[in-house]
Amino acid sequence: MATLRNIERPRLEPQRFALLFLFGAVVITVLDGFHTISGTTAYVGPHQASRLTWWTPLLMGAGTTVSASIFVGMYRALGAPRRPPPWSVLASAFWCFGAFYFFSGFYHGPNTTKLAVLGVAGIAAFWWLDRTWQGAVCALSMMVIGPTFEIMLVRAGTFVHLQPDVLGIPMWLPALYLCAAPVVGHGARRLLSPGQATMEPADAEPTSSPLPSRS
Repeated sequence: MATLRNIERPRLEPQRFALLFLFGAVVITVLDGFHTISGTTAYVGPHQASRLTWWTPLLMGAGTTVSASIFVGMYRALGAPRRPPPWSVLASAFWCFGAFYFFSGFYHGPNTTKLAVLGVAGIAAFWWLDRTWQGAVCALSMMVIGPTFEIMLVRAGTFVHLQPDVLGIPMWLPALYLCAAPVVGHGARRLLSPGQATMEPADAEPTSSPLPSRS
């Protein structure tokens, strides 16, 4: 006998990736402006450092699409049982993430203080939205992938952190990616891999606890 269950299946329609790209090109570019306007980072143009280049939205859109897709793929490949949080929760979490992004730009104190605050915020975001070891692996991966890409931009001479600590980036940057990972990652899961009803054998191992029966 078959039963109807919610199983996470990827939806690879181009329009869903287009929405993810648009989110990065618009929203993440706005957040990036917190860093350039505050003097935390700058883009290197032909003659001088600038707050924005024509390719910044393209970079943010592509970077968001690729990194979020990696998060979704890893999360599913590792067999995480948790479904993505609802949009209402993700929206609240994103506002919090935006506030810490603002802090990372406009707080001009020591980088060690930024590291401490963003580190605690990132752990809190993970505890709020995830709490699985698979999610921890995905978040740690984003803490490596994101800063590594920014190091490449710095080495290419197209981008600069104005208060770097090592390899051209500040010590707090991985913690900022930790803040982003559960918010943007689970948002991408909600967009690209929503739960879908599918038929499975009744004796298959359940993927979630059953709903309580009604009296």
